Amino acid sequence: MYTRKPNKFNCLKSGLAARAVAPLLLALGVLATASTAQAQLDRAPYLQALSGSSATISWRTSTPEDSRVQYGSAPGLLTSESTRAASVKTHDVSLTDLVPGTRYYYSVGSSSTVHAGDDADHWFDTAPAAGSAAPFTAWLIGDSGSLNVSGAGINQLIIRNQALAFMGGNPDLVVHAGDIAYPWGTTTAYTDNYFGVYADILRNQVGWPTPGNHDATVTTGNNPFLETGPYFEAFSPPTAGQSGGVASGTELYYSFDYGNAHFISLDSYFSSSTASSPMMQWLFEDLAATTQPWLIAFWHHPPYTKGTHDSDLFSDGQGRHQNMRENALSLLEAGGVDLVLTGHSHAYERSFLVNGVYCPSCGAAPGLATPDFATISAAGHLLDAGDGSPSGDGAYSKSPGLNSNEGAVHIVAGHSGGYRLGLASLHPVMYFAEDVGGSVVLDFNGSSVTVSNVQQGGAVSDSFTIVKHVVACAVDADCDDANPCTDDSCSLPAGACAYTPNSASCSDGDVCNGVEICDGAGGCTIDVAPLVCGDGDSCTVDLCDAVTGCDNVPVAEYSCLDAGKLQFAVSDKDDDSKDKLKWAWIKGEALTVADFGDLEEETTYSLCVYDYQGGAAVYSTQLDVGPGAPFAKAGNKGWKYKDKLGVADGLSKIKMGSGAAGKSKIIMLAKGVNVPLAASFSSEAMFAADTQLGVGLINSDGQCWRTVLAAADVKKNTASTFKAKAKQ
Repeated sequence: MYTRKPNKFNCLKSGLAARAVAPLLLALGVLATASTAQAQLDRAPYLQALSGSSATISWRTSTPEDSRVQYGSAPGLLTSESTRAASVKTHDVSLTDLVPGTRYYYSVGSSSTVHAGDDADHWFDTAPAAGSAAPFTAWLIGDSGSLNVSGAGINQLIIRNQALAFMGGNPDLVVHAGDIAYPWGTTTAYTDNYFGVYADILRNQVGWPTPGNHDATVTTGNNPFLETGPYFEAFSPPTAGQSGGVASGTELYYSFDYGNAHFISLDSYFSSSTASSPMMQWLFEDLAATTQPWLIAFWHHPPYTKGTHDSDLFSDGQGRHQNMRENALSLLEAGGVDLVLTGHSHAYERSFLVNGVYCPSCGAAPGLATPDFATISAAGHLLDAGDGSPSGDGAYSKSPGLNSNEGAVHIVAGHSGGYRLGLASLHPVMYFAEDVGGSVVLDFNGSSVTVSNVQQGGAVSDSFTIVKHVVACAVDADCDDANPCTDDSCSLPAGACAYTPNSASCSDGDVCNGVEICDGAGGCTIDVAPLVCGDGDSCTVDLCDAVTGCDNVPVAEYSCLDAGKLQFAVSDKDDDSKDKLKWAWIKGEALTVADFGDLEEETTYSLCVYDYQGGAAVYSTQLDVGPGAPFAKAGNKGWKYKDKLGVADGLSKIKMGSGAAGKSKIIMLAKGVNVPLAASFSSEAMFAADTQLGVGLINSDGQCWRTVLAAADVKKNTASTFKAKAKQ
């Protein structure tokens, strides 16, 4: 183990004894059999290409068959499905039109068989909406796929278990820095040493890969650009930009968003990294497009390492380390990269906050070794020489958002289960390094990220934090972030603001928005769901008052077009087949044919009756007619509707005529058993006799026509008959 402090070197070599642990692949679901004799489930289902609105679920069977994924809100309620007809062994099925931040349960199989799922274990959560500051955890592993290496002091299964114990469960996503399976990336090696070992994680969370030299060697015709072979069959990254970022058009490199972070996976083995290469051109466009406040890049060959590989030797990797250092880093640092994650070298190495350690002026021209620590520091490329720990020298500080050349921390994580570990020396940019098996946990929490190296034995040997909201302060009031869910304080003498989550109320006092409470992590979350005021009634306007809540106000209380001559009559007979209703709006305000909408295709009409009782409009009954064949356009004047059977709420005839003011009219007739009649106001009257009656015709385009009838306009009002006429 190496730990560097400014002008002081402390070196300590350490290791762990090897332990033999059975893989237990059957318990992890790798060899689970299907329910038919025709096909076995060789590779348990796993998640890929996740976004807020889509996901891909993959699995592998022993013999070819078609593919089907059923999914839904709970086990036993898998009401949606996605299928692929092609008969294949490796199955990739995409699900679309999903809701961000939502849990879905699923099953996988064929058109005739369910191989796995529809239970409490098979689910996934769609990514939160891009830009969400909700906390999430990423797990970084690299060079992992060798299970238990006898005599090498490293055990892939123990490393996995210790990381899960540290995280308290599964991470939200897995980042793999390449060399996913040993000795070579064959189908069997991926199944046994990756998908088998991590089956209970990958069925719920996405593993985001990058190709290493052991993965990429096994390709069809030894040509990776054909993108065929075991690696390309096993993994389906988001080449079309469906998970965020710019479409790359290739599985060799891609990008994705999760929460408020943008991740970029590059190919350091096959793809050229010269400035004019397709990968670098794509990287330039992708960096320009992202608006996320965190930027993380990962690939296989580290730009800085002195572990089992040496990034300063051209012969070690045929220049791949130097090419990524001198070409990719300049673009990434200009784009504001925060973390660079790699593998390949079988050790754990972690840098200071550094920037620009590839320039000719500091001895890093092509083919030259990285300058020593003193030269890097003197040239201004060591932006923070501390340990990055809030409890030590202090967290690394950066401005909010993505800002050019504010420095990045480099992590080499090739210690998660490779064949051998080793560490030759402490690289000049590195603060800490050790040759002990382990993995790396990245905890994102809004404006900060804390990174921890969890050893195979469970100890955390290194940890640092990057903070992006540090504000210079003198008193606590200087740190007020207007967030009721944090206690704001100023730490002196450093003059740094601290924001401690609390459990206070963050409600805005608007009952329409629900009731909000602080989530204990500095965020405000909904405790009581927002009010849903829609009553499904087209005769009311659905409102929500911040204090009193829902109010479904009759449309009649709102402004509608008036007419000079009004009629409304209702006849409620003992024989329902003789029931009748007539409403006439004549000599109305000026109308055009367009005011009526498209009655053949899309416009719905509702005739609403409001009985005013005690001065308030009380909804009584509603007559609806949707668009359809009975409507016919009558030249340039209006519309006619005729249905002798009265299928739509008893409606038998409608005439709608446009014209100048005083010339327009609408007449509606309904009869028979389908006429919707309101219950009588009393045994003596159909409607309240002491006040007015309102009848409004409302269409789905927001237009309405109104008839207001006062008590003096009523000609007859019994329990079975109502007649009223008025002139205005």
